[in-house]
Amino acid sequence: MLFRTADEYKALARADIKRGDKVYYKAGDTVDILPENTYYRVEYKHRETGETFTLYPRGQVNEEMGEGLLASPDIKKFLDHDIYSHISAVPPPDKEKDWSEVKEHVLSLGDTIYLNDYFAVFRGVEPAHQTAGLGLAKGDLAIQGDFLVYGEKKQYHVHPVFVVRNRMIGRVPDEVEDLGLRLTFLNVDPSNSKFTFGVSTTQKDYIILKAVEKPFINLLWSGTLLMLSASAWPCTSVAATWT
Repeated sequence: MLFRTADEYKALARADIKRGDKVYYKAGDTVDILPENTYYRVEYKHRETGETFTLYPRGQVNEEMGEGLLASPDIKKFLDHDIYSHISAVPPPDKEKDWSEVKEHVLSLGDTIYLNDYFAVFRGVEPAHQTAGLGLAKGDLAIQGDFLVYGEKKQYHVHPVFVVRNRMIGRVPDEVEDLGLRLTFLNVDPSNSKFTFGVSTTQKDYIILKAVEKPFINLLWSGTLLMLSASAWPCTSVAATWT
């Protein structure tokens, strides 16, 4: 949903960012982000019942703090136990990715291309003046390819951009970090309605995750609260005889 900018704390909304009917940012708006704070969506599934739930542990990359990673767990609470999940390691954020050599594909609308374990459908070409944040002047042109990439568990909308500005060609590639894919809009052949795209791959993003099950944690907290509650009441000394 975001285009990166030269300022690591700023991004551009490539489409309306909303939840329900509430729109937080419109396409083309500048969005303030905190790149050191990343929440990872981790889905758990019970092998026998098929029950699922999702946790969002946070990893904060900060080189000034020891090993450079501050992990905040997320918790799933049950009646008789809790499951804690926290991030142990993430790829170094400042490490350059090693991309494979670009493989070119000449496509017509509706074509499908296969990308390692995934495939993508080229659905069309559309104007990109709102989403790319290119600051286009009169006479400039920006179009973007519309791809639907089918991953292992979800689909991704990918929009590489092709720009003609002051009679010079520019390209803004689009990445699917989850899949380690990058698509670049290379060329247009309007006479034959053909479009050339480049595909390159890299290692998929990964995390090292630690999950801990803590049984009867609610009982522990209940006992702690009971002790705190009892200590708050005034006490009277009572002599008792046991028989």
